[in-house]
Amino acid sequence: MKGNQGMTLLDSLMAMAVAVLTLSLGVPAMQDFLRNRRMDAWLGGLHTVLNHARQQAVIHQHAVVVCASTTGDRCDAGVEWNRGVMVFLDRNHDRQHQLDERVLHYWHMDDAGLQVHTSSGRKTLRFLPNGTSPGSNARISLCDDRGPASARALVLANTGRVRQERADRGVRIRCR
Repeated sequence: MKGNQGMTLLDSLMAMAVAVLTLSLGVPAMQDFLRNRRMDAWLGGLHTVLNHARQQAVIHQHAVVVCASTTGDRCDAGVEWNRGVMVFLDRNHDRQHQLDERVLHYWHMDDAGLQVHTSSGRKTLRFLPNGTSPGSNARISLCDDRGPASARALVLANTGRVRQERADRGVRIRCR
């Protein structure tokens, strides 16, 4: 019986070919998995912020506004929410933060390549003391470089309830 003489060059090349094939199939799937988890984490965070704002409106018996904010002390003018979100008690009902109005929460967000925007007619979201959100239903859309096919969204109903939607489950979500 002959002793073990190790691997031949052909054995090594075959092993490398199998490794390259496995990596070429696994890396893109892992990238999509990580992108989906990042979007789900952002969506969950925004969902929590909106639920917190509704709860605070009921607790404080005052209107509470949620808006895009890069600084945490004023609302931004646009519909892009990918830099930060501020929640404040709106005592004078003007939907703009004043110095005497308490900021209840500020979430600074590193956009990480995500587009986060609201419906064009709903730059600020408001919860009334009874927990409702007047106006038309609002949608906050989250998109990445994969476009609408992988987008996620939160929909705020007039009742104040928030639900999640996903493009990969048959819902059409617009990306800018």
